Amino acid sequence: TIAYVVALFSFGCKTVPSGGFVFDPINPSSHSNNAIIESLDAEIAEDNSAEEKPQSDKYFIWTGSISLEHKDVAVCEKEVINAVKALSGTIKAKRNYEDSSVSINFLVPNTNFDKCMDDIKQCGTLLSETVFSEDVTANYVDVQSRLDNLIKTRDKYKALLDKAQTVEEILKVERELSRVQSEIDAKQAVFNALKNDVTQYEINVEINKKQNKTRLNRKEAFS
Repeated sequence: TIAYVVALFSFGCKTVPSGGFVFDPINPSSHSNNAIIESLDAEIAEDNSAEEKPQSDKYFIWTGSISLEHKDVAVCEKEVINAVKALSGTIKAKRNYEDSSVSINFLVPNTNFDKCMDDIKQCGTLLSETVFSEDVTANYVDVQSRLDNLIKTRDKYKALLDKAQTVEEILKVERELSRVQSEIDAKQAVFNALKNDVTQYEINVEINKKQNKTRLNRKEAFS
């Protein structure tokens, strides 16, 4: 296929002197730019379909939620933050509701998720705990595969650009390069976000102020 592409470039083109491009005015359509691009597109499609492989790895997004109660919200908040930071976690967002409660969102390395959940629960009286998981393996593998194929496609167009000998050929290949690069940028953003989700799990912690229960004496209880 590569030999065919090179032959298409060579046919009907004059030698390009350094510092400029020469288009053949006698037979300007003899290079058949469409045939060049179509040939490369066919080669790329064949390569992409042949590279599909079974995937054994699994990718999940985990989210944990913990509700605690403590007589001093500020003290409990500090203990929770220290526990999370000790396991390389970071604060994503925090909301305070005067001195009665606080809500904190953490991002924690996936390998420290279980340990972090256990340590947080030790910082106050546990009111509730929930854990959710989502299997994103199919989406992760699909996005990664498409991105890899786009990068390979871009590299092939770059190689084709090096062989181009006329302005028309160069412009056509550059347009394809620009199109593929735009697709790469968009797909890379999606993959980066997905990769972050499967490597950094979220933990939501709510700390409520423990209410002091007034003990009624015998007389008040029956009045």
